Amino acid sequence: AVRSTGGNGSGFHVNVAVGYGGRQEIVDAVRALLGKELANGATGDQLIEAITAEAISENLYTSGQPDPD
Repeated sequence: AVRSTGGNGSGFHVNVAVGYGGRQEIVDAVRALLGKELANGATGDQLIEAITAEAISENLYTSGQPDPD
């Protein structure tokens, strides 16, 4: 059960990953990244250069959240 404390939040993030392997998330992140680059008219070489760890991280499901401990 989840209960609201009525506060303004504690700054904590809770992620629950049940049966999570992570591969599909990486595939989805790369597809999202490539889709954005293609929409901006990127060439094949530019697509290759766009694939970086940081760019993939920005497209993960948990983008904007701190790295887990």
